[in-house]
Amino acid sequence: MNLLSYDQYQKGLAILSAHGLPPVDKYKMGVWWRSLKVLMPNIFEAAVRDLCRNRPSFYPTDNIPGLIFESIKKNQDDAVVKRLRLKRAFAVDERDYHPMTEAEQSQVKAMIKNIWSKKSAAQTQTQI
Repeated sequence: MNLLSYDQYQKGLAILSAHGLPPVDKYKMGVWWRSLKVLMPNIFEAAVRDLCRNRPSFYPTDNIPGLIFESIKKNQDDAVVKRLRLKRAFAVDERDYHPMTEAEQSQVKAMIKNIWSKKSAAQTQTQI
């Protein structure tokens, strides 16, 4: 598992700064780093981009790690909802499922046996 490196963290902060995050002192950066270093780089980057897209401005009192974790949770919730919608769209209604009767099963077996016997007969003729 690949965790967030300090360079990737700094790039994320640079992106946020370019989108209006006020300058941050080194102490705050260190505290934020300790909170965010458990993330995977692609998740962190997606959350930063989501913040930049959906947040018009930042304030000096904003809890940036909290906003990032909130963005991650929102994105995960959206993904779960999409998966559930897909699951429902392709779900088979249990009321539509009817197991085959013994007569139907024997018909299917006879058809398969007939197909295999025709194939083996055709293969025997081509070999002769």
